[in-house]
Amino acid sequence: MKRFTDTDLWNKQWFMELTPAEKIAWFYIKDACDHVGVWSPNFRLAEFVIGMQLDWKKFMDKTNGNIEELENGKWYMPDFCDFQYGELKDTCKPHVAYMKTLAKHGLFDRVCKGYAKGMDTLQEKEKETDIETDKEKEAAFDAFWNLYPKKASKKEAYKSFCKAYKSKTLPDNLLDILSKWIHTDDWKKDKGQFIPYPSTWLNQERWNDELPVSTQPATADYVNVAKPVCRFEE
Repeated sequence: MKRFTDTDLWNKQWFMELTPAEKIAWFYIKDACDHVGVWSPNFRLAEFVIGMQLDWKKFMDKTNGNIEELENGKWYMPDFCDFQYGELKDTCKPHVAYMKTLAKHGLFDRVCKGYAKGMDTLQEKEKETDIETDKEKEAAFDAFWNLYPKKASKKEAYKSFCKAYKSKTLPDNLLDILSKWIHTDDWKKDKGQFIPYPSTWLNQERWNDELPVSTQPATADYVNVAKPVCRFEE
């Protein structure tokens, strides 16, 4: 992971007053912290890497507020996000991840000043998106289930459908493909005993199978079925 470095740091009085070991400790924490500037102290490892022992409390006091201890004992660099990313915006995907991490540490309101509703707004947007996606998925499954001729193990069929839906392997023309399979001789024989369970058909991605040569054209009963739009793209 690459991070920006403040080249003016060497000219700042508080940094100039650090010992060589403390300067190395500063850079170690900056590189070892997470992507919002929070470090889970591991002094033994840090001293092993630095090659010297430190008085860590004294070191923090000498950093002039540029490192502080949070209530949970973790160390935090207050200027880290502003220096590395500038103003965080919820319209930037990487920034959304940073904002979530800040919220996890209880630092969101402190860092994202001026963002009117904070994480509540982000969560509301995510919930709205999830609701819309769930509705589309359920509508798509209902269309599939209503058309599939073998009504068996609906719960398992739904699980298989959701799995394929999430992985985006379902074709946009799934219902059209299914309509053609319904009219194959294999599925018509002996009252449909050769029709696989819907979960099996989905799990094995049978929509990719080659239709038998004897497939008959779809009849009006299926062509005119009002089918909801089945969208699988983001």
